[in-house]
Amino acid sequence: MNDMNETHNMPHGIKPITQEIRHKAMLELVPQKKRAYFERVFTDIEAGHMITMNWGAAFWSFMWFFYHRMFKWGWVAFFAFMLVDHAGEYILGADGNTIAVQTIDFFAPIVVSILGMGLFANYVYFQHLNTLVRKSWFSRGQMLPEETWHQSLRRKGGVDLKSAVIATALGLGIYVVKTMLMLYLGFEKLPQGYQQLPY
Repeated sequence: MNDMNETHNMPHGIKPITQEIRHKAMLELVPQKKRAYFERVFTDIEAGHMITMNWGAAFWSFMWFFYHRMFKWGWVAFFAFMLVDHAGEYILGADGNTIAVQTIDFFAPIVVSILGMGLFANYVYFQHLNTLVRKSWFSRGQMLPEETWHQSLRRKGGVDLKSAVIATALGLGIYVVKTMLMLYLGFEKLPQGYQQLPY
């Protein structure tokens, strides 16, 4: 990161944040059981390796972002999932009559979306925590004792299962409404073997 450049460009009276302080503070925001893992990951990212695999994010998809309190990125990932899912239906053939086409049509968007989230989730998490730490430091963190600052940071980090469940339920509700609306308007068709809805 550009900690040395920030030191030279810092206004008089503003205490710069060193890489050591920033790195330690970022790990304070990570769930304790995962700190050893993310310490290795963040070190790799700072060395220039943006792509690292996060199997939790790959499996849980956009829900992983909600769980780690990245609500903005959770909604970005959710709508990206919907976009890939919708685009895949037309690129791969939403009206295909064979089982093979229907299978590819169903799984391909999910695989593409999940792999994309799994490969870039750690980098997004790194940038999210980095932003939180810097904002906190330059607002008032530099004026606080280190332990007091870390305690205030911990309240912004960690995980939030309740909010993740609520946000995920809301997202799935949006997805169901979208699907039903597309079926009603005729932009999507049910696979063969399903009875058409009685409109």
